[in-house]
Amino acid sequence: MSGIASRILILTLVLSTLTLTLIITNSIILKHAPFWDTYWQRRVNRRVIGWFIASVIASLISVRVNVPVPINIVTDLTFSVGTIVSMVRWIGKMPYDDCHSRYKWQDKTTISPHPKCKDWKLILNIIMGFTAAFGILLATSYVCLLLLRVYEILKTKFWKKSSWSIPTGEITWTIRLNVINEGNERIYGLTAGARSESSDSCGPVHL
Repeated sequence: MSGIASRILILTLVLSTLTLTLIITNSIILKHAPFWDTYWQRRVNRRVIGWFIASVIASLISVRVNVPVPINIVTDLTFSVGTIVSMVRWIGKMPYDDCHSRYKWQDKTTISPHPKCKDWKLILNIIMGFTAAFGILLATSYVCLLLLRVYEILKTKFWKKSSWSIPTGEITWTIRLNVINEGNERIYGLTAGARSESSDSCGPVHL
């Protein structure tokens, strides 16, 4: 692995950890803050948190273990798409605002939000902003890793190094047919063969 790729890989681990930590913090605030309804935001949290847990695990494995390049390419492509989709869902719920007054139809009265609601809303939106920023940087890091690894593979020009050749030697097929007619047995045989010439000769192979 090149030095640049190693640095970007460490960066993905750091960004994945930070983003995951912020999403968990966001979920804790939604659970305890005095908001009216947090269902839709908690639903988004549940949808995106799995990607970042997997991203932390995959980045940690890639940092500590020498993973084959084809597997790394598939991993980078998967997490690039997954992180981008997750951030689109996340940003779609920004800014969070659930501090409106509510009208109660039963007794026709207006219920004001909790006095601390706006303070909690400010904290939550700051956390969501940092989460979105780290998530975008993480997606960018995965895309850079993907392009870098593809470039390194193409730079080797592996398609020019591969050679196809027919093995040298001789291959012979023999077919035998036994026919018994009025007690007399006759044997019919058919032999076919192929030979490949090369400077490095080897003995015939009979099958």
